[in-house]
Amino acid sequence: MVSILLLGIFIGGMTVIFALENTAPVTVSFLSDQVTAPLAAIVLGSVLSGVVITLLAMLPRFIREALDAYALRREQKREATVQYETSVAEQKVVAQ
Repeated sequence: MVSILLLGIFIGGMTVIFALENTAPVTVSFLSDQVTAPLAAIVLGSVLSGVVITLLAMLPRFIREALDAYALRREQKREATVQYETSVAEQKVVAQ
């Protein structure tokens, strides 16, 4: 866990250094629009949009896995209840 925190701090620091070093304005044209912004903002915005698109593409898989895990836990709980009830019924038969 500490290594993940250190990695995050390192990446954040490198991002800040990148943003401070790349402040030159650039113009980006897309279809009929033009946007002028610092190079760092354009690059970081592109990376962020890529991350968001990737997470949205992975969302159905995450939901399916969560639903499968929920169904498995529910099935295991039901089986445990059936085993317990069977055990209690057998004990009652033996006691009689």
